Amino acid sequence: MLDPNIRVLASGKGWLFAAYEDAYVLDWRTMVSVENLDASVEGARTLLVDFPDGIATINILHGAMKLPPPELRDYAQKKMLESPIGVRCHATALVERGFWASATRAAMTGLYMFQETPFPRRVFSEPREAITWSSSVLGHDASWAGAVTRAVEQISDECELGSR
Repeated sequence: MLDPNIRVLASGKGWLFAAYEDAYVLDWRTMVSVENLDASVEGARTLLVDFPDGIATINILHGAMKLPPPELRDYAQKKMLESPIGVRCHATALVERGFWASATRAAMTGLYMFQETPFPRRVFSEPREAITWSSSVLGHDASWAGAVTRAVEQISDECELGSR
């Protein structure tokens, strides 16, 4: 059961996008698709209506997700560039362990260095790190980070239940 302050913006099998205050949390347990990429941008637009001063996008990636085919990677880049004005930062936490996860985080960091976006992006191994960084970008304090951390845990639990 999600806290009443968590607002689900979109969901499907293996993914759940929700908001807690000005944190936009995207929990991914499946491969990206046109449907969930479109939903990710629409969710940001929806949240920005309530938080016109800006939001933090926090992606939580689970599992050994395969690299999408080139046309879907191109579509994902296009959707990233369509992020509405007001996205202040974009954090990604790849929560898996081991060589594959470390190599993927390194590759994502390298890609982010060469892809221009109007907001900073960073890759982390833990959601808490991503939330702390997002909090500093938005100018929030530790209580915001703690509340968002609890919300992310609930969102991740809910997404896992929906993925079964």
